[in-house]
This record gives sequence, structure tokens and C-alpha cells, in this order.
Amino acid sequence: MTFSLCRIRTTLFLVPALALAALSSCRTVPGDIKQTGLSFREASAETGPEEITESTLPDSIELTFAGDIMAHTENWSMSDYSRIYQDVSSLLRNDDLTFANFETPVSNSLPLSTYPRFNVHSSYLDAAVEAGFDVFSLANNHSNDQGLAGVAETLSSFSSVHGPIYFSGLYDENRIMAPVVITKNGFRIVFIAATEILNSHDPSSKKVYYVAPTEKEREAFLQQITLWKKENPCDLFILSLHVHESEYVRDVGESRKRWSERLVDAGVDILWGHHPHVQQEWTVLDRTADTGSGLMNPLIMYSMGNFISGQRRDPDLSNPGGAREYTGDAVLLKISVSKIGENTSKIADLQAIPITTHIESDRSFVVRRFTPEFIGSLRTRRWREYYANRYALLCSYLPLLPLMLEPAILME
Repeated sequence: MTFSLCRIRTTLFLVPALALAALSSCRTVPGDIKQTGLSFREASAETGPEEITESTLPDSIELTFAGDIMAHTENWSMSDYSRIYQDVSSLLRNDDLTFANFETPVSNSLPLSTYPRFNVHSSYLDAAVEAGFDVFSLANNHSNDQGLAGVAETLSSFSSVHGPIYFSGLYDENRIMAPVVITKNGFRIVFIAATEILNSHDPSSKKVYYVAPTEKEREAFLQQITLWKKENPCDLFILSLHVHESEYVRDVGESRKRWSERLVDAGVDILWGHHPHVQQEWTVLDRTADTGSGLMNPLIMYSMGNFISGQRRDPDLSNPGGAREYTGDAVLLKISVSKIGENTSKIADLQAIPITTHIESDRSFVVRRFTPEFIGSLRTRRWREYYANRYALLCSYLPLLPLMLEPAILME
């Protein structure tokens, strides 16, 4: 017998009737898209998810979107950065393109640095690439933490990575804000990253793809998106946007939804948002505006939270519903896109794969798949209860599969 953390009501949960809330909050999507989470048995560390290849799904592409790769002291002080990704690297590699927001400069000539002015060395970037990330947003409120020299070295570091990677968000010497064109599996993808928020407006801010959150600047940006799409006919137009929104807030306001839909009407097919550092909802729309090409069912990710950070450095086991506890949990959103015509496509499948940041016994911060096997492996009942509660809380506002746990896991 197993218990479902999205179905049972138990004194472990801090939210009354959380089981009912979890079930009633599951979102549906329009049309014939299939929205699932991975079966936790099929996606175990031993087997991994079913491989999708061009031969089995012609004219298709699989994309995975993650949240922020942060670099607090707890992260960059690790001696082996590959450990961060060890449990999820097979998921990151088992697709065609994997996206992350890299929220720190990369400058080898400057010392490692944590909040409020981050900096890492190239080995931190190399570990992310080796794990499977190959498309990066560099536009965020920490892009220019290390001034002009930091921006220049970040561009140099990303340009020097061995292997095909793509990045957007910083001006090069041409001083032209322009999208990156990616060709993969017969798909032509236009990708650009911008931020609506900067921590510093010193001269280095002019090197960041910045769109001020004013109506005048937003209207100009909408027109630019339409022009880019006209000049670059494509199957997918992907916008990474570091949003001007409050941190640690899970709810998405109506004004934010309206702005996101305006971006879609201008031609954005996939809007990939970040900055709040917590996972927010995502939604798939039916396209109403004729943009000439792209997805017939655009995807909006309001915030993908943190992929890795040190923000949950001292988990509050007595209060798993605390605001900062949400900074340690998120999902990988994996989508399969199929062509249905020239420069026209649709999302055929969407999978939400829950992940969590776990602190190992040596204080190493690593990303783990949020599965029954992970919870069952924890040393003490208090930690198992904490993560069981955390998953149930995610279920209360996100469309995730229930987590099937053996009763003994929470009783021992």
C-alpha cells in the first residue's frame, strides 16, 4: 500500500485540507496537448525518462527549461561542482536544448563573491555545460555586479566554452541588441534574453539587454519583437525575461498576466520568466493573434524559481511553508514541440519534473529529483517529514503528479 502526498490528509501537513487543495489546484491546458509529470517509477535514477529521438519523432524537438543558476558562498565553495548536477544530468542531457538563467558574472581575474555582488570562475560555468545546459540567459539584475570588466570577462568566458552553447543578454562590441538564431533538428529558433530590473545603473548597465518596465519602453520592445520575427522567420521565438516583480512571491498578478499576453501577441512563442526565486505557475494559450509563424499554443512560464542556490541554507524543519523554504524547490519543464507546417508548430507534450536543493552531510548543496526514493533515503524522520510537506505544498498550487510514498517512510 502507498500513500499519495497529494491525496492524503495527515497531521504532518501544515496547511488544512492540503490534499483537497492540491487536487483542486491542478491546472488544465487547452486543445490536444498532453500535460503530464514523469512517472516517478519510470523516471528513477536507474532508468531515466524514455529517450526521444529524431527517428522516433520526426520534425520534433525537445526543450527543457530550468530556473536560476545562482552562486552563493555555499555553491561556489564546493570542491567539485559536478556534484551539483549529478542526480539530474541525465535529464538535462536527454533532450535537444536545455535552458538556464545564469545569475552571476564569470570573471577569472576577480575573486569569488557572493550576494550582493556575485562572481564565479569559469569552472563553475564549465560544470553547468558539462551537466547538459547549452542555452543561457545572461540578462538579469546581477549581470553587471562586477562592472564593465566583469561583463567583458563574462562574454569572453561564455565564448570560450568548448562545445556548442548559446547565450543572450549582454552587448558585445557592436552595441546592437539582437537575438541569437539556433538551428536544431530542422527547427529555426530565435532566442533573446532581456531584464526589466538592474541593481546598478552605473556605466556597465549599458552593456546589459535592459528593458525598463515603463509603458513607453514596453511598447517599443513589443514593436522590436514583431520586427525581429518578421526579419527572422522561425519555428519558435523564445524570450527570456527577468521580470520586474517582487521576490519570493508565488502568486502571479493580473497586470503581469496582461503584459505576458501582450508579448505573446507581439510574436513570442515561449516566454521564460525568472527573478522571484520561487516556482510560479505556467500556462499554455491558444494563439489568437496572427504573428505569421510560430507556436499555435504559446507557453508562458511566469517564474521558474531557482535551479540551484544557497538561499535555503538553513531549512526551517518546523515551518516548511515559510516563504524562503520555496527557494529550494522548483521544476524542470520539459516540452516536446512538433512541426505542423512551414514555420508553424505546436507543443505536443509537456512534463513537469520536480527538483529540490538538498544539503549533503558535508554542506554541499546539490540538486535532487524530488521522488519517493529521495525522501526515503533521508537519514531522519524529521527530514523526511519536511520534504514530504514541501512536496505537498508544491502540489497545492502546481499541476504535479501525486507523490506515492510507502507509509513506513514517514513512520520510522
